[in-house]
Amino acid sequence: MNIQENFDIQPYNTFGIHAIVRYLVSITEMDDFKSLPLFLNNKNLPVFILGGGSNVLFTKDFDGIIIKNELKGKRLINETKKTVTLEIQSGEIWTDLVDFCVEKEWGGIENLVSIPGTMGGASVQNIGAYGAEVAQVIQTVTTINIRTGATKTFSNFECQYGYRKSIFKNLEYKDIFVLNTTITLSKNAVLKTEYGAVKTELEKQQILEPKLSDIRNVIVAIRKEKLPDVKELGSAGSFFKNPVIPIEKARQLQQQYPQIPIYPIDNNTVKLAAGWLIDQCQLRRFRIGDAGVHDKQALVLVNHGNASSNDILQLVEHVQSTVYQKYGVLLTPEAVII
Repeated sequence: MNIQENFDIQPYNTFGIHAIVRYLVSITEMDDFKSLPLFLNNKNLPVFILGGGSNVLFTKDFDGIIIKNELKGKRLINETKKTVTLEIQSGEIWTDLVDFCVEKEWGGIENLVSIPGTMGGASVQNIGAYGAEVAQVIQTVTTINIRTGATKTFSNFECQYGYRKSIFKNLEYKDIFVLNTTITLSKNAVLKTEYGAVKTELEKQQILEPKLSDIRNVIVAIRKEKLPDVKELGSAGSFFKNPVIPIEKARQLQQQYPQIPIYPIDNNTVKLAAGWLIDQCQLRRFRIGDAGVHDKQALVLVNHGNASSNDILQLVEHVQSTVYQKYGVLLTPEAVII
């Protein structure tokens, strides 16, 4: 178990924020969990489990323990004429996994390409994009309690997946570390091509019968055009969740703003596009210090180079208050704020 003290977490968060953590513990193999409980109990400090660092904002130094997930590996555990089931270790880089599966012509996650983070983070967050969610392919998630060493495997149903949520985000699961996830993919996948931007790009390229690689390539191109490369411009991807509101509230907004995009969820609720709301408030390119709203995608907040955590927090609050004043809708951060 590799332990570093007074570590600057800046290389391990995609916002690129400097913050000193008391201890950084890197987990690279199962044996590390044998000594981890004793270490945690002896230090008696707050603990945060970190994957790819793509969905977190450090607002200050962290007088606690960061557990960095470095578990790697993937293996085929079942194959039929129609499907394959893979066991993926939680530290595997998500977009590398997507590329691997597309090259094998195993379908189901190609629409989720270029989402930063790890398999573990994807399983906890239920990442989604362009008409797909990872929960649609997850079979099981195996976890370990970092304080007791007890392991448990959750079925998809037991994970309680919803829009950007799972049971693992509940406070009572704060000591749960995802070890691996099994996913089932199709050898003859029904491609999801009806999402607006994807359909438009396929038509523009005159791709009439797309393959998995076509979907992957088109979405990579779309995301590259709209979203910043975190290696060049710090961000945490989509910072806010798309708000879910009662259908009556949506109807009232639609009367006042006929162009507002509304996506039905069930008979009682709908989802709004947070990026559209922010954009309509004329906040694209808005900056506080070096923290700004991205010029191509208003849902993304970026670090233009030397943004402080305070700059970003002020920007978050300004975006929330501006949208609320105009639409009466409160935007909730998707990123974890520490």
